Parts: sequence; structure tokens; C-alpha cells
Amino acid sequence: MRATLRLRALVAVPGTGPVTLDVPAGTLTALVAPPRFGTAVARVLAGLAPPVTGRVLVGDRDVTSLPPPRRQIGYVPAGGALLPQLTVRRNIEYGQRKRERVHEVANDWTATVVDRLELALSLALLPHQISDAQRFRVALPSGGLPAGGAGRRPAGRFGGRQPPR
Repeated sequence: MRATLRLRALVAVPGTGPVTLDVPAGTLTALVAPPRFGTAVARVLAGLAPPVTGRVLVGDRDVTSLPPPRRQIGYVPAGGALLPQLTVRRNIEYGQRKRERVHEVANDWTATVVDRLELALSLALLPHQISDAQRFRVALPSGGLPAGGAGRRPAGRFGGRQPPR
């Protein structure tokens, strides 16, 4: 289910002004701000830190006090938080094979993600061998990209949602 994300008079860092913002369902929005402020807002959105004041709404549901798993909001740190010893392919697959899942479903999901994020040429490379933009795209499946591949809806760390088309 997609819903509008709403920030209401949100203060993530003491001494800064409030942020009021609506992000309509199905759209992308960038918050251009100093790193400390942007990171603080992202952490509050994801439920990793409480706001100083204000509210976070998903649709009409106030998620401000909910823990991260109940918010269904992904967060990918700017650095990507990739495992440096794993190839791009293994970073994408990480977690999928750790669960009691059918390998075919994990393989289908990985193939879909690789295709949609245009990462096929970098699958054998390590994170330090790819660009910052590529690292960000590799990190999306672990925090910001919903899961599900080949028409299936597996449960797991992505909440069982389909990837965007």
C-alpha cells in the first residue's frame, strides 16, 4: 500500500527550524540540507531516533512513536553501508539466503533487482571498485527497495512488497 508521507512541524535537531512537508505516494523527494540535519531527519523518519518535536505521518496514520519495522519506511545511509568483503552480487543477496527461503525465489528477486537498478556489469566487483552512485543503488535492497520478485511476495527484511517498476 502506498500512502503520502507527511512531516508536521518536525524538528530533528535542537536549534533548527521545523520541517513541514508532504511527499505524495509514488513520488521521490530530495531534502537538500547540511549532512547533520539531513541525516537526523532521515533517522527520525525511519524511527531510529525520536524527533525533538513534530510528527511523522504515513497517510493518516501517525507513526512518530512506532518502532522502525512497524513504520514500513526504508532508510539507506548515504555511504550505503555495504559489506566491503562481499561482491556487489553478494551484497544484494545478503539476507535473502540466510532465511529459510527457496533459492529460486531469492535468485528471481536478485535478478529483478539487478535488472531494474542496472547493476549487471558490476556484479563481480567489490564496493570500493564502484562509484558512489552504484554503491547507493547496491544498498537500496537492504533499506529502501521493497522486495518481491518474479510476481511472488516473499516475506523477509523487505516486508514482502513488490519492487517499483
